[in-house]
Amino acid sequence: MKIGESFVLQVEGMEIHVTCKRVKNINCRIDPKGAALMSVPAHVSRSRAEEVALQHAGWFRDHMDKVGERKREAPRAWQSGETTT
Repeated sequence: MKIGESFVLQVEGMEIHVTCKRVKNINCRIDPKGAALMSVPAHVSRSRAEEVALQHAGWFRDHMDKVGERKREAPRAWQSGETTT
């Protein structure tokens, strides 16, 4: 793969957005909007990226659920006397 190349994997009903970056390791994360993202080094093949995504499907699902729960929570209202620190 080339730096900057990206594609979407379908794993267990989830979309995982994979991007080839200048990184040393494969990195999995969930963005604030709840999208599953994966960064892979240039030497990693598409099939290896798919294999890792399958291995981490449970992690992706658990963390996507947590982000979804945070979205559903009502925003906190400031109360008199509260500080930001």
